Amino acid sequence: MERLPLQHWKTVSTVDILEDLPWLKLSADHVVLPNGRHIEKFYRLHLPEYAVVVAVTADGLVVMERQYKHAVGEVTENLPAGYLETGESPVNAAKRELLEETGFEAPTWRCLGSFCVDGNRGCGRIHAFVASGARKVADPVEQDTEQLEIILKKPRDAFKLLVEGRIRTAGPALTLGLAFILPQSPLFPADMMG
Repeated sequence: MERLPLQHWKTVSTVDILEDLPWLKLSADHVVLPNGRHIEKFYRLHLPEYAVVVAVTADGLVVMERQYKHAVGEVTENLPAGYLETGESPVNAAKRELLEETGFEAPTWRCLGSFCVDGNRGCGRIHAFVASGARKVADPVEQDTEQLEIILKKPRDAFKLLVEGRIRTAGPALTLGLAFILPQSPLFPADMMG
């Protein structure tokens, strides 16, 4: 059987089902597949873009957080992260969130990539960053929906949290994993076994 080359789907129409911006929008696309098949309700979930940062101090420690995450239903290890504000660049959002949540700043920043959360439904976009030379310059800004415990971890301990599944949300897990494997990152090559 001859295979068709990979092609885009054609969107015929979109119906918004639920909208509560800036938090979410649920829509249904009427799409036509390359083979001519019609799907009248292909659901897409639009969520805000957010930035996640692995901040590494001058002495090589990873700035992390412990906090309750309601969707997970438990206290989990995490990284500084937050939604982009209107008109804000991803790197500026990452810098703002690092400062607000932890009181840390960093002079050197590197983008690790930008990723769609769910390739079929959308569910927002993650902007992943690593920052080096992080240092504490202020107290965290307390917010009524976030109760955070700031923790500094040796790279091998942060890696252990990752591989043991104790970082329970996709954005921070992806960002930390990338920070360990990309050569331009301050965590590469990290001694994770010692």
